[in-house]
Amino acid sequence: MTRDSVEDPIPGWQAFQINASDSTLSKSAFLLLLVFRLTKGRPDATWDGDELNEAYSRLEVPQMKPLTRPMERAIVLDRLRRSVVAAKSIQGKLDPTFGIDTLAKLVRDLYTDTGPLAAAVLMEACLLDSDPLVRVVSAISLSRIYAEQSLFVSEIEHAVNEEDELTQQVGLTALNRMKANQNQIPVDSAVEFEKDTKKECTTSLLVHGTFPRELNPSWWQPSGDFHSYIESNVCTDLFGGNNYYKWSGTYSHQAREQAAKRLQDWSNQNGKLNHVFAHSHGANVAMLASQEGLEMQKLVAMSCPFYDDYMPDFANVKDVVSIRVRFDIVVMIDRLLSGGRANPRCSDIKDIRLNEWFNHFRTREPDAWKKHQIAYKI
Repeated sequence: MTRDSVEDPIPGWQAFQINASDSTLSKSAFLLLLVFRLTKGRPDATWDGDELNEAYSRLEVPQMKPLTRPMERAIVLDRLRRSVVAAKSIQGKLDPTFGIDTLAKLVRDLYTDTGPLAAAVLMEACLLDSDPLVRVVSAISLSRIYAEQSLFVSEIEHAVNEEDELTQQVGLTALNRMKANQNQIPVDSAVEFEKDTKKECTTSLLVHGTFPRELNPSWWQPSGDFHSYIESNVCTDLFGGNNYYKWSGTYSHQAREQAAKRLQDWSNQNGKLNHVFAHSHGANVAMLASQEGLEMQKLVAMSCPFYDDYMPDFANVKDVVSIRVRFDIVVMIDRLLSGGRANPRCSDIKDIRLNEWFNHFRTREPDAWKKHQIAYKI
């Protein structure tokens, strides 16, 4: 399943009154934005102001009173039952017509009742949405406002098995963050590559992000769609041998550190790095490698969740460009759970924001590069 590109987000109050696929991304973003509103007062909440303010405005998200303590689910479910006028059970998926009527009412309540309870009721109702992306975002959102995250692990695990790549990525990001909080993330094992004679030539390279083998590996491998596009239109020296670089894609700092060391080893064997096109946390792998001395001419970070500890060593990277969409849902999940941000907040990094919204994978699609003439901007 491929999500459509979005240039004009649907306001939240309107998105929940539309039973169509093009409203799904706006609904999911609206739910996330409610959580950012509710958790604004937490000590660990250092949300990107400009990035969120634009989204609040475009999706017309109401002001919410911040949470002062975790909510009790029994109270929320009782309010939801009393809010549902039609005599139907809230167990299982909502009937489409019934769902639109109910959700429209719950969203209207948000603009008159700005307390956390009204927001939580909407999130609980969205656990029954027909689209798995809305369901998993609802589960993640609720896990941030209730005391017990484990209530929603099952729903998040279901998302990992969905065919939709974006739903999978959102679910995997949240699930691995929860495991990391419980110290259940294993230390990454090394990905072996065949060592060759050391080469002095320069080469460009694609670096995948988190969970690529579970999702869609074809784009970054030689002959993959994005690989072929870059090789034909941007960098003719893009590495295309069988010994291409790959890492485990595990969602952990230890895995990125190990991947950075292996990127250095790979460069020593396959040539000095010219352009490096890296997606998501793959860009953090490349920046960590630069901190350890790996040199590259240009790093193109696509949909990267930026962390202060991962900033590149500009003595080793001549040029860094960030390409991103607006309110990237995966990056915002990372932001909510781990602190990564969409805005690099570094004047030495050229920041290119596409006039598209939500889709984490859009920045590594040939169609987007052609449409926005990205090759000429980097």
